Amino acid sequence: MANMLLIDGVKYEAWTPASEDEFEQVVKEHAKDIFGEQSIYLDIKHKLKSRAGIGSIPDGYVIILGDEPDWHIVEVELSSHPLYDHIVPQVGKFINGVNNPSTQRDIVDTLYQEINSDEFLRLRLKQAIGATDTHKFLSDLISKPPLVTIIIEKRTEQLDEALNMLAYLPQNKKVVELQTFTREGVGLNVHAHLFEPLYEVLKPPTVQIPPDAKAEISSTHRGESRFGGKWERGEEIRSSRELLEMAAATGSKEAADYLTQGKAKPYLASWCRYVDTLQKRGILVGWRRIE
Repeated sequence: MANMLLIDGVKYEAWTPASEDEFEQVVKEHAKDIFGEQSIYLDIKHKLKSRAGIGSIPDGYVIILGDEPDWHIVEVELSSHPLYDHIVPQVGKFINGVNNPSTQRDIVDTLYQEINSDEFLRLRLKQAIGATDTHKFLSDLISKPPLVTIIIEKRTEQLDEALNMLAYLPQNKKVVELQTFTREGVGLNVHAHLFEPLYEVLKPPTVQIPPDAKAEISSTHRGESRFGGKWERGEEIRSSRELLEMAAATGSKEAADYLTQGKAKPYLASWCRYVDTLQKRGILVGWRRIE
């Protein structure tokens, strides 16, 4: 019998993807929720070949930025597949492949080309690594053992048996059970996900507000999103904060100052107004506000 999720009296039914491709789209959509805000998910189908030429193609790669960067090889699976027969040889091929120096160089070049072809990814990575050369950063990263992460819609005994068979491998292996529930009578248009993220979720600090305190809200900013809406340029859609981060990464001191001001006063700062100001000065040209 399938599980049911009840939220405030509203029933949500367990949903099973029709195909692995459909489930992979869900994973890509929620990559930051799974891996954290410092993650970059790269949807690259690059074959990992061993020295003997035997290889396999993972579903994607994830780079985790921060003080101690690491990387994931991602395999998306459905519980309806023959997991034991699939995962054991697949993961074994991944590990043999990344141990091949030639394959490591291929991965570095592929990731470098993918990141360099996307302005936002390039600037975001540059902002994280500072003066470090991008190719060197990727080379150092890929020289480290990866985490092999299997994302599945339902964890089963067969999956656990397959992982036990791979226990001899030194590489760290993670499993994310990403369950999806759809609202009864509505379908996938209204849904909820249940999973355990691969990063520590920090609880916001509890603020004690005196009972006699009075709130003063500027009418100019009432109801305004903390990140100041969204902007589009072609097929790209970014928040105001993301645009300011892009400008700051290219050396705009003014954008960096705006980010500092916005973080210090998140509910008073008008993020959109910051972007408007930079556009008038010839920075962030071509972006149009849509929200």
